[in-house]
This record gives sequence, C-alpha cells and structure tokens, in this order.
Amino acid sequence: MMIGIGIGRFILALALILALAGEACASGLRFSVVASGSSNTCALDTDGRAYCWGFGRYGTNGSGSGADWPVPNPVDAGGRRFTRLAMLGFHACAIDTTQQVWCWGANYTGAAGSELGEVLSPQRVDGAGPAVDIAVGWSH
Repeated sequence: MMIGIGIGRFILALALILALAGEACASGLRFSVVASGSSNTCALDTDGRAYCWGFGRYGTNGSGSGADWPVPNPVDAGGRRFTRLAMLGFHACAIDTTQQVWCWGANYTGAAGSELGEVLSPQRVDGAGPAVDIAVGWSH
C-alpha cells in the first residue's frame, strides 16, 4: 500500500512494507522496489516501470515538468523498463533492462551524471554500463 499525503507545498510520502511484498496500492499499482529521497519517493512496478511522487522541484519526480505529485506518477522514461533504482537527496538513478544507467533530478554537482543543472527526466549516464547494481550519495 502506498500513501501520499499533500501538506501545503511539501508532500509527505510514506512507503509501507506492504509495497515491497507486492500488495496493490489504492491505484492498483504493485511495486517491487521503493526508494525515498529528501522529500519524494520513487518506485518500480512489477513490470519495471518507474513512478515518482512528492516534491518535484529539481526534476526529482522525473516527469519532465518539475511538478509536485501527491500520488504515484509515471516517470518520463520513454518506455524504458528498469531493474534497479536508488535515490537520495534530490536525485535518482536506475538501471534499465539493457544494464544502462539513467539518472534524473538535481544535478548541481554532477550527481545525475550529465551536464550541471536540473535533469527533469531520465538521461543516460555515458560510460556507466553495463551495470548490475546501483547506489547514490547525497551529491554524487
């Protein structure tokens, strides 16, 4: 079960253990991987599609707009499916089914693996594949 609660401009997003067990949330989505950043959450459904919700500034929700979302919203990944997901601070990275690394969100220190600035939707990180697992740090 996934819960998103809008609180003013900021959004509190809770990922309950049931999500990891494959239980359906209110929208019918079933998540197999859940990761949380500073003020938002991203997850992979059981088919490898990415969803994010919560604070969207800096592109943390990967929707291409930088908007806040109170409920799971699809990441603008161009139809890609992912096998791994990691997030911390205001950025996320994921590994797709071809073992390529894609990142989005705040990128002021190069954390998302591309030119500095906000990355509003997933961008491939050149030279980072093939990858089998992924972790991110606060600013790298």
